[in-house]
Amino acid sequence: MSPSSGRLTLTAKGSKSAIDKLKASDVEAYINAGDLNEGTHEVKVQVNGPQNVTWTLSRSKVKVKLTSTDTEDQPASTNDRKNQKDQQDPSTDDDDQG
Repeated sequence: MSPSSGRLTLTAKGSKSAIDKLKASDVEAYINAGDLNEGTHEVKVQVNGPQNVTWTLSRSKVKVKLTSTDTEDQPASTNDRKNQKDQQDPSTDDDDQG
């Protein structure tokens, strides 16, 4: 959408030692689209990185288009150990008859 290239320029400012230590993996630029519905939206770009460095973006907002996908609903998986145990061993049900 916008920018059409899908790229932004991120400028880092800080002390020489902070900039010298900076690696690409130390910085994350992202948008929060969690509360957005389908359609076109202009959203703010967020930046996470070392606190001793300040960030300037070539654009503070980007335009995105969200669309739905044609997939069937799948049940959510769980890492809950009790649920996994109950599914594996039905003899541990709480409905004791006796």
